[in-house]
Parts: sequence; C-alpha cells; structure tokens
Amino acid sequence: MTAPRIVILDQDRAHCAQCCDLLRAAGFEPVIALDASQVAGLAEHEQAVAALLEAEADPSGASVFEALRRQGVPFFGMSAVWQGATNRALGIGWDGCAEFWEKPVPPDELRMWLKRLFPGTRPAPAAASSRAGAALPSGAMPSREDAMVPRSVEPAASATPAVRTPAVSVPLHAPPHLDVQRVAETGNFSETAFATILARLAYDRATGALMMQRDEDKRVAYLQDGFIVGVKTNMPDDSLSETLVAQGLITFDQSRRAEMEAQRRQVQLTAVLVEFGFFSGDDMQTLVSAHIRNHLMDVFAWEAGVFMFREGPVPRGYDHEPLVSPMDFIWQGVQFHLPLDYAESAFAASMQLRMGWLTEPPSAEDMSMTLSQQQFLSSVSAGESLGGLQRSGRMKEPVWRIAYVLAATGFLGFQR
Repeated sequence: MTAPRIVILDQDRAHCAQCCDLLRAAGFEPVIALDASQVAGLAEHEQAVAALLEAEADPSGASVFEALRRQGVPFFGMSAVWQGATNRALGIGWDGCAEFWEKPVPPDELRMWLKRLFPGTRPAPAAASSRAGAALPSGAMPSREDAMVPRSVEPAASATPAVRTPAVSVPLHAPPHLDVQRVAETGNFSETAFATILARLAYDRATGALMMQRDEDKRVAYLQDGFIVGVKTNMPDDSLSETLVAQGLITFDQSRRAEMEAQRRQVQLTAVLVEFGFFSGDDMQTLVSAHIRNHLMDVFAWEAGVFMFREGPVPRGYDHEPLVSPMDFIWQGVQFHLPLDYAESAFAASMQLRMGWLTEPPSAEDMSMTLSQQQFLSSVSAGESLGGLQRSGRMKEPVWRIAYVLAATGFLGFQR
C-alpha cells in the first residue's frame, strides 16, 4: 500500500531534508514542491493528505493557503521570519494553518499532529525517496481552477484536546458587524467594526492607507504587510516630531535639525533621532508605538463615519518600523477603548445561539488571558451560548471583550 503523501515547500534545503526524514520515519511519503505555484497542483495530483509550507516562500501572499483550504487539505505553516505568539495566532486564525511553527519545526509536535490526524498510519519499513514537483504528467501544471476542486478530508483536530474546529457541514456565522469576510474596501463604521477592518487588512497582509472620517475628524492609518507603521490626522501635534516637541522631549530646533537630516539622507526620522543621541533605540520604538496608538485607539469606539482603504506605498515620514502588530493592537483597543455597551450590542442577535470556533482558536497563553477569559474559552468548546453565560453570572465585562476580539478577528462564530 502506498504511504500517505505530504507536500513540503521549504527553501531551506537542510531543514527540508530533516522534515522529509521525519515524515518517512512516521510512515508518510514527502513530496517536495520546488516553488509555491506547484503546491496546489501537487496536492491534487498526488492526493496529498496534508502539506507543510514555509510561509515566506509564497510571494503571492495567502493564495496557496486558500487553494489548499478549498481542496480540503490540512496544512502546517513554518517560518524563520514570522515569529512570536502574534504571528502564530495570525497563521492559525487568519491563514487557516492547523499549526504554525517557528523553524526548526519541533519534531515531537509534528509527530503528535500526524498521529492525531492520521492515527492508522504506521512507520514505513524502508525509506522512500522524495518526489520533486516536476513529476506531473507531461510537465504541465493544472489550472488554478482545476487545482481548487474541493475534496472531503477529515477536519484537523485542535491543538487543545478539549476544543475542535467544527466540521465544514456545521454552519457558523459571525455577527454582521464583526464578520471579517464581509469587509470591503469602502464602508461605514455603523456596519463594520474598526477591529474587524484591521483584522481583514492583516489577513490580506495589505500595504496602503486606511482613510477614516467622522464629521470633521480625519485620520489615516498606514499599513505595511498588515502591520500599522504610521498615522496621519488633522489634529494638532499630528506628526511624530510635533508630538515629541509638544511633550517636551525634544526642542523645536532639534526637531527641525533631525527632519532636515532625515530628508537629506532619505532615511527614517527615527533613525536620525537615535543617531543624534536624543533617544535610545528602545525608547524610540516605545515612543513611535505610543504615538500611533494615541491617534488611533479611540477609533475603536466609532459607531459612525466612513472608511476607505487604498493600496500603495507608505509615504516617507510615516514609514516607521512595523512596531504595532495587528492582534496586539486590536486586543488593546477593545480592552481599554471600546465601550462595554458597544460590545454587548454587537451580540444582541446572537445571545441565544451556541458559540463555536470558525477556525482553530488561539491559546490562552498567546492572548495573555485572565482566568475568567480562559474559562470563556472552555465554554466555547462546550458550545454554550452567550446568554447562558450571562444568566449563570459568568458573563462579566472581561468576557464580553474577549468574545468581541475573537469574533472580530475571525475565530468565533455562532450556530443554532
């Protein structure tokens, strides 16, 4: 009997070889994709049961992930660049990975997942040779449409044993206000929450300008690959240098000298401020992050106004390092700037529906949750309703907020 096949896309040859050895030892046959464009076609042609993919090897973004989702093939992400709890949450929650690892892939964790997904597979008595992506008949790759024909595959189990991602046949819906899939390039805040807009842009790894207006209040958030890197408003003390002067951290003359030097050398203002000795590198990062947050955090409470996203490069002067990660920004904004009644109203039509996971949930450790918030995660896995939690006295303010974050970022849905 032919060993089950798993497609591997990994530009690090040494690491790829280690993964192949691990898969063979577990009874699987690795099939190596030479580039991202081959992954979906190989998975279809080889009837692969799973895929192990290097996240940064796909220059087109999440298109390969989307193709595998439509085929019903569970896939694992790995990266030497996208590291930390936030990037793991992005990989699992927004890209749809069954798991997302920093390189090198932990052998024990990969083996655990393989046993969980394919419990009947036994180690092969002899190692089989890896097959390269050129193995398709006559050298022709199937079309993108052909590669996306859905196939029925057992859904992946959760990394937390008590929680399972629901089967595809179970309809789950987010409240319209918090439905990431419904976010368009233009819209209004009465129909789409700011947290959900940011989640959509992070999911798309968007680069460009998110323009927002409520009455005379105008703001622009600049994003690079889904990260907020700058902000512009029509408020006083709008720019970073103006903010630093207004707070008494540098003088006006120091600000002008740094700006002129940054413009002359075509470098970031923050680099010049550090070079001139006005701030340390760590302090500069903290100040830029605070500047961005201070100009955007209260937008979480907007219930009126319009927004529009426009793709394009970030203008000079607003292209800071990507200091503000999407998940952290959404988490902080909802926790500290979203009115509680605003969160409650978002779930008004879903109170009596059972909660369920739209995709693999983040771990409590990743989200830095309190004990009551961890208890909320357990309630979701049990399929309890928000109304039931409220009546039992456990639906306290922190739980409303964690429910809002999870729904707005595409983790939490509801079913009858």
